[in-house]
Amino acid sequence: MIKVSLESLQEHLVKKKFAVKFQPETKQLYMVFQIDKKEYPLFIRILSGNNFVQLLLFFPGNIRPARFNEIARLLHLINKEIDAPGFCIDEESGYVFYRSVIPAVEQKIDPTLLENFINASELLCKSFTPVITNVATGVLDFNSVLKRSIEEKKSNPAFS
Repeated sequence: MIKVSLESLQEHLVKKKFAVKFQPETKQLYMVFQIDKKEYPLFIRILSGNNFVQLLLFFPGNIRPARFNEIARLLHLINKEIDAPGFCIDEESGYVFYRSVIPAVEQKIDPTLLENFINASELLCKSFTPVITNVATGVLDFNSVLKRSIEEKKSNPAFS
């Protein structure tokens, strides 16, 4: 088990070859994933008296306010379909992000769990970046994505 402190988390992640750094101005750890030649920063912070570790992975670029409703509906659909929901939009800043929280037990977390959450965050963002980007830019609208999703479920019962 790893003690829930930024120092302990960083030390463990560096040992596991994660390129994690400390950001003093926000008192968070961060790393950057390269997905489709774009940077996706992942921030790691400690919440609620060392009882939770939060991961926030931000998508690059802002969403135009005219696309907020479409993106919000899409993120809701994605969250409904995945086992680890956490896609969100901050309408104030226009950023899409993926958030997960790892509860600590006696202010400690399992190191494998931390690594799995980080890897899952990256995988989920890689998996859904194309559709999120297409809806954000107006290439696709939510209804066409929903229609494709329904058709896919009908043609492949394993996805139901």
